[in-house]
Amino acid sequence: MQAVSGEVLVQLPNSATFVSLKGVASVPVGSTVDTRGGRISITHSVIQKGPNTDNAESIMVGGEIAQADPAMVYLPSSFTFTDNWVIFDRMQVQPEPAWQAGQNQFGKYRNMPPTWLNVPAPPAPVIQRNKFVNMTNPGEFPPFDSTNTFFPTRAAAGLGATGIPPVR
Repeated sequence: MQAVSGEVLVQLPNSATFVSLKGVASVPVGSTVDTRGGRISITHSVIQKGPNTDNAESIMVGGEIAQADPAMVYLPSSFTFTDNWVIFDRMQVQPEPAWQAGQNQFGKYRNMPPTWLNVPAPPAPVIQRNKFVNMTNPGEFPPFDSTNTFFPTRAAAGLGATGIPPVR
């Protein structure tokens, strides 16, 4: 992950504090990234949702905006997501914890300013040259461009039953 501009904060797993992300860094699984007012680039990564996940989405952008109130300062975020693998090993069947959570989806995009603010919209996310496995819809994101590839199964993507693909 790369902090491109603005302030990008990362909360590592089992930590109560956020630290500033500067430049390029590997972010461990289970971390929380706060990009309010920042721009990040995620490239050459594997995002994998296993069968024990507790939701159907892999990414949320602007989630805090949905709960915004007039006292909160609106800081638009933006991101670039290129040359990655997104693999859903979640099959939406029992006994998976989130078997009723709906279709596998890239995530939620709630990065638009609240209607009561008179500010321009942030830049649209750039989602290009990624490979998606077992993802049934993009979720709330703008339509993906034609440089992305979608595979219905791991086998169709040329992957084994487990493990992750090389990313470069």
